[in-house]
Amino acid sequence: MRFVLWSTGPDVAVAQNTEWQDAVVEPAAQNTQWQDADVEFPCTIDVVDVNYFSMSVFRANYALKKPLVVRGGAKNWAAQTLWTKSFMKEQYGSARVTPQADTNQPTTGEGMGFQTFLESMNSDPQLSEYNSSSRARESPLYVFQRWWDIMSREEFQKAVNSMMLWEILGKPDQFDQYIMIGSNGTGLFWHAHDCAWNACIQGKRRWFLFSGGTDDADSIQHQELKDHIQTYREAGMRVWADSYYPSLPKEHKRHILQCVQEKGDMIYVPQGVEHAVVNYGDTVAVAMQSWTTKWCPEPGYRARPTYGVPQWPQ
Repeated sequence: MRFVLWSTGPDVAVAQNTEWQDAVVEPAAQNTQWQDADVEFPCTIDVVDVNYFSMSVFRANYALKKPLVVRGGAKNWAAQTLWTKSFMKEQYGSARVTPQADTNQPTTGEGMGFQTFLESMNSDPQLSEYNSSSRARESPLYVFQRWWDIMSREEFQKAVNSMMLWEILGKPDQFDQYIMIGSNGTGLFWHAHDCAWNACIQGKRRWFLFSGGTDDADSIQHQELKDHIQTYREAGMRVWADSYYPSLPKEHKRHILQCVQEKGDMIYVPQGVEHAVVNYGDTVAVAMQSWTTKWCPEPGYRARPTYGVPQWPQ
């Protein structure tokens, strides 16, 4: 059964472009195209093609229970063709962004112009190419901010099907929407929050998630694994994924799922489930996240989440 909410939203007239395709870029070009990466990793998360996505199956088997990847869930969004690197620079270059390296939450680094950030992506080979000995201070910068820092509501809603995200998220009373942009090696270290859907617009994103759902978030096994992972926080997520994850003890590794989210794919993260992301090539993504979690004021300490009750559509 196909789910009717998987619509493309209002038609948007955009110029024909091929900037997502691989191309030889002349040295004089000012870094105008997104850089792709070719990576493959095993996928241990359940996957469904958007053509076979069913809301009733999602509610019964995944909502609050376990993660899900929807292949092609956002493939028809206008952002897939509209948000080229040159378009973002031309339309939103004057916006101010606050990028950071190796974070696990919305970025709050030193402010810079969005055009400057985009032009600096991959411009320094020492930042573009990953080295297993790199530390957080040497990692490339990452933008993870609310969309209104960069564009208007009308522009965002023309590019992204926000209504569909809101409905399959459970129609939360409070929610946030983010844009995430980064070059090779950026990402987010392990963290948890209320339930969320993430859509990949450009690039490839390797996800790691604790197995299970909301009811498993406070299990002894997950708490021990979380404590173990946090000892590597300062190394950054790419170092953790390439150097530490392969050597994790079996009793910990069996509780971790992984999958590569590609352009046009969506992923569901249940409330309270720890997760992390590594980006390969230049990546652009959007996320909608419920916002009923209460955070304690002490740095580094999170209160037990207090979740609202999602109202998923029938």
